[in-house]
Amino acid sequence: MMLPAILPHEHVFSRFRGGKEELAAEFLHSELSRAARSGVTDIIDLTAYINPVRYMDLISDVPVRVHACVGFYLSNSVTRTVRGYSAKQLEQGLLRKYARQRAHVSTAALKVAAHQGNLSEFEGNAFRAVAAAHHSTGLPIVTHSPSGGLMHLRLLVSLGVEPHNVMLSHPELELKGQRKKPYGEVLRSMTACLDEGARLCFTDITPLSSSADAVRLALVRELVERGYGDRLVVSGDRSWSVRGSRVVFRGATTEHDPGFLLALDARAKLAALEVKDSDLQRIFQVNSAQFFGLGHERRSTGETPPAISVHP
Repeated sequence: MMLPAILPHEHVFSRFRGGKEELAAEFLHSELSRAARSGVTDIIDLTAYINPVRYMDLISDVPVRVHACVGFYLSNSVTRTVRGYSAKQLEQGLLRKYARQRAHVSTAALKVAAHQGNLSEFEGNAFRAVAAAHHSTGLPIVTHSPSGGLMHLRLLVSLGVEPHNVMLSHPELELKGQRKKPYGEVLRSMTACLDEGARLCFTDITPLSSSADAVRLALVRELVERGYGDRLVVSGDRSWSVRGSRVVFRGATTEHDPGFLLALDARAKLAALEVKDSDLQRIFQVNSAQFFGLGHERRSTGETPPAISVHP
């Protein structure tokens, strides 16, 4: 039986140059149809620096529901002018963007990002703006937190955000890089976030033929064994680019790249690690459905959204 799955951290709306619309549409239709045949029902796109309305005609007939976000990525994804905005100005910009796109695109999350726990001035203002926008819209918050996730969570909580409305992404990346931390320290940081009520999203996974993600998936299994299976999700964090007359997934090493199905390779690996089916269902479907408020039926873009006040 094909198990349903929700992919909570992907980049369906990747940037491409004008004139490549037909190529991008063909690629997205093929890849999203492949995902649907494997049980994927919904994908949350977390590309905060694009206009998702541009993509609606490209995916109008795909069998997967794709939901957008509003928010901010790292400072290099915004202009120098925007980097100098106050938290209030950033908040107003978010609400204006939400007001423009919500009639055309299902918008499921607010996005905010920082490299580490100590925030730059722009990052601090972005966190404050997203927290304020959460209070206006009711949308949950997804962070880019490869380091310092607990500090990010506590800042949002200090701004009145309930922890269960926060999903911290990429905490497993603290196991890698020049500032990598020991397994036990990373595990303690993760459990602290989970104990406060946040969700964690793991994305640093590799295809089924690779064991490079074994330590990261061991963390998932250990957290499940400790009783946190209701607060974990896994996604592939896949994006794509147009190269000449082809569209390819970034980081692809073979022509048989799993694409948006990379997360399902992780599901197979966790099953091999004897993670129970009930826990796998929560990690790959139920937890995301609850966090993002996704029902079985497609959200109508014409439905009345939460009321917000947008100032000029």
